[in-house]
Amino acid sequence: VTIAQFTTLENTPPDFLILGDQAQQGHGHDYFGLGLCMLHLFTGHAPYEEILEDVVCPCNFKNELRKIWENEDEAQYSVIRSIVLADVYKDEDGHIIEGEPDEVLYDTLYKFLVLFGIPEDSQEIFESKVMTAIKNTLTHEGRRNKKGKGGRKAQSDAHKFCRDQRKYSLSHGTNHYISRARDTLLSMDGGMDLLLSLVRFNPQERASALDVLNSPFMAPLREVDGCKYSEEDEVLSFTTFSTFNTTRRLLASSK
Repeated sequence: VTIAQFTTLENTPPDFLILGDQAQQGHGHDYFGLGLCMLHLFTGHAPYEEILEDVVCPCNFKNELRKIWENEDEAQYSVIRSIVLADVYKDEDGHIIEGEPDEVLYDTLYKFLVLFGIPEDSQEIFESKVMTAIKNTLTHEGRRNKKGKGGRKAQSDAHKFCRDQRKYSLSHGTNHYISRARDTLLSMDGGMDLLLSLVRFNPQERASALDVLNSPFMAPLREVDGCKYSEEDEVLSFTTFSTFNTTRRLLASSK
């Protein structure tokens, strides 16, 4: 990815933040955004900016991320570093003399983990330094493996993560807007499955636009055989449109 793919920082896909420059461009970014829009519709509020407004990245986890994202020796995270340090000026020794790092991406990654859980649907992430930081600071496994002062800090972060999840996790959070959206999505055929498929960590496994249109969740909007329209009706077939564009791309790639 390049800096051009980082538009609204609060809605940055998790694969960009965990894999850094190795993350791939594609429509998966758009599908993730669609998933956040879907959750926005069912909660009535922007997930990150409003519902999780007061949720911030724990100190120790943030420090571990700083060692990766702000470290000039970490070539894999050059794009993230350029965003975080965009307003920072350093002297010849690397000390900050003006400005402060932009911490939006730190909170964005943490809010994703709180809301949707730690991703487990891609083997690629387990070799990532960011994923190692996540496991070492936010999981019970990392908490057990850490000893001394570092272990106490990890324990503090892991406790905060559990508390935040108890309130804001889509799967079991008690927040009024989250729990209401969860109950509504679970009551609708394919609702929760569609949302979770849109926000999966691996962009290659996210539901595509055509998958959305063909999902059980959209079945009530599909016309039945024998459906009739008056002459004044303007009928647009989005499924046909999507199929046409898919076919056109396949034909173009085969040339």
